[in-house]
Amino acid sequence: LGTADPHSRATPRGRFLSTPCRWTLLVYRSARSMSCPSSGVASVALVTLSLGSRPFVQYTKPLMEAYAKSIGVSFHSVDSYAHDAMQGIPKNLSTRFRKLPLLEHFLRRYERVMYVDDDVLIGPAAASLFALTPCHSLGATLERHKPAGWHALHRRAACDLYHSPNNAVWCSGGGNQLIFNSGVMVLSRDAHLPHLARWRGEKLVCRVLCDQLYLNALLHRTAGMTLHDLGGDFNYVGSELTRAVTTSGTAGDSHREAAARRRVAVRDACLLHLTRKVPKLYTADWVTHRALSWPFDVLQCARNATPPRGSAARKAGLSMPEADRRRAILARLPSVGHKYEIGAQLCGKKDGCCAQRWALSQRAPGEGNEGAYDSG
Repeated sequence: LGTADPHSRATPRGRFLSTPCRWTLLVYRSARSMSCPSSGVASVALVTLSLGSRPFVQYTKPLMEAYAKSIGVSFHSVDSYAHDAMQGIPKNLSTRFRKLPLLEHFLRRYERVMYVDDDVLIGPAAASLFALTPCHSLGATLERHKPAGWHALHRRAACDLYHSPNNAVWCSGGGNQLIFNSGVMVLSRDAHLPHLARWRGEKLVCRVLCDQLYLNALLHRTAGMTLHDLGGDFNYVGSELTRAVTTSGTAGDSHREAAARRRVAVRDACLLHLTRKVPKLYTADWVTHRALSWPFDVLQCARNATPPRGSAARKAGLSMPEADRRRAILARLPSVGHKYEIGAQLCGKKDGCCAQRWALSQRAPGEGNEGAYDSG
């Protein structure tokens, strides 16, 4: 094949390249056109790992199960060391790296796997990440909310621990310098299993981050492996939730505008990651009840969900089937709302910090909790 002529002619499915002797048509397919199952219980699975006492999974797990059912995939929650996925693992492997054998186990059984940490809340309207992620790419969210120094620190740590000639460009400051979060990922057997399975030959070490360092290094040292950034809506973090829900009482137009943007962001988020900066049990309770019932102002995935039809829950624009589905999920959840005030929980001991007024409203005027679903 020759070098592309500046006057080469494009076609809908390829590009003609000019050579001294002939024209050659290169036919290509976009990532989205590749054969790639996006649903089906036999080929695609949603997986989480939850070992030990994790009270907040009373909220996260039912939402995961509902999500898997809504997009038509299998769901697996590994909550015991006796599970097949935890067998044959070196005894000295830290629990902080158990995600790696888990991913290997399920990628050997499914063509595609979506992994979520057990402290991730999946919104009731979240779109299928299998459909949104090209099958040859690793789907994950770049931690754009973190400062540049945070990324530089962890990139250096990843390079010190897992350096190879293949990631020299990244380690020297080239390429995309942002670290992706490994709490929500979409992987495929063909593209990722052969590389992921090499973890057994690695010396796995934590430096603040654990599997996240290794997986970022793996991405950059593996030829042909690409990242599809899922965006912040699909891994909205707890620290951002705190900024959206609380206030220090600062006045001014710029503060009000920032507060309004944050409120929209928490409404439009699809998946919320309960990072260690928030009290997970009470935050999970507050988020799930506001996402599934009135006032429907948290975790609604507004930018990435199919607009609902009908007006059963008129103020939220929910169809009757969707309202019934949310009510059924809500019925499975505990409620500890009487035990806490969300502002006090998220503010901690910060002076002058309290919940914003919108975050304290719980019911529509004249309605009980059930009223949000009334069709009249």
